Amino acid sequence: VGLSPGIVLEGDAEAAGHGFVGAEGVLWRYLGYSADVGYLAPWKALQHGVGVMSVGGLVFPVRTHNYALFMTSGYTLGFRGHGQRANFLHTGLGTRVGESVRLELRNYVHFDGPDPNTHVWTLRLGVVF
Repeated sequence: VGLSPGIVLEGDAEAAGHGFVGAEGVLWRYLGYSADVGYLAPWKALQHGVGVMSVGGLVFPVRTHNYALFMTSGYTLGFRGHGQRANFLHTGLGTRVGESVRLELRNYVHFDGPDPNTHVWTLRLGVVF
């Protein structure tokens, strides 16, 4: 479960917010997976946001019982009513401290549709349980 402030870089930059719930796991040693669903919207117009669903892989170059550094990359689907969809590639770097706090800097790049190359940067703070 997490919240994150963000910024949308498309023409004029504007502040955004992102709430999400998700899961992650370790597949083998330093490789893992993640999946989450949430809502991403500009602060000034929360009603004009999009639902987002992300799946991706994780790499843990440093991983101990109480601390981990990770890199992530994957696919994000943005969706609204009436069948509107957008495809994003996401990449990120982050850390997990203890078993319950996760901090990640993530970039979503919109690569299709009417506004390709839109970037959305978020600083995600999650509580893991």
